[in-house]
Amino acid sequence: MGGTGDEQPRRSQLADWQCRRHRPRLRGSQGCSATRSRTQSQRNHDALNALFKCVLDGGALGGSHRGLPPQLIISITETQLRESADLGVTATGADLPWRDVVELAAHADPHLAVFADHTEEILYFGRARRTASRAQRMALFARDRGCTAPDCDQPAMHSEAHHLIDWAQGGRTDIDALGNACPKHNRAAGPGQHQWTTRLDRTTGRVTWTPPGTTQPINGPPTSQVNDIHHPDRVLTRSRAGPGSP
Repeated sequence: MGGTGDEQPRRSQLADWQCRRHRPRLRGSQGCSATRSRTQSQRNHDALNALFKCVLDGGALGGSHRGLPPQLIISITETQLRESADLGVTATGADLPWRDVVELAAHADPHLAVFADHTEEILYFGRARRTASRAQRMALFARDRGCTAPDCDQPAMHSEAHHLIDWAQGGRTDIDALGNACPKHNRAAGPGQHQWTTRLDRTTGRVTWTPPGTTQPINGPPTSQVNDIHHPDRVLTRSRAGPGSP
């Protein structure tokens, strides 16, 4: 990081002050005996966690990101929710044990997207508006988890709502006509000769990308590609199911 030579001491002093500030609250909530049993480093860690919670609860991170306020967005399938034994996925691409999801939701304004297995709930807005609504953006976060372009690792928070058929070409602002794409790949897709073609595979609910200058053959292997970087669970499921599984 750039800056003057005395920035690091200032940051250290600020961190020490914040740790001292939050220790009394932690002692009050955990009890004196519990606090005495923890090392100084552990107490500093507790204070830092409390500081992060205060920052998030107080809105100190700002009012919005790409037009959306800071929110907890968790996606999980109906089966996973019922069994409560799997992982939820945040909009930044992090996996969370379900017990942690419940704990976080108790202290946040959550948006919990629960999908029926292998299907998607559709939100329609047609051509009444060009930009995706807040509900659609959150649905895309939950469904796509990040940029849908092949091999792109950009998470949902760095992605935009991309019209699979360009708006200028008659594309609809429906959830089944949208997909997450980072700014770079959003510009790379479109009707141009050197642009990728995007569509939604209604069988799998996945956004597919077809390279420029290629067409989908009637017979033979498909030329379209999907991005599995944000869906390691699907890769694992396919490997367990064996060759030929979708």
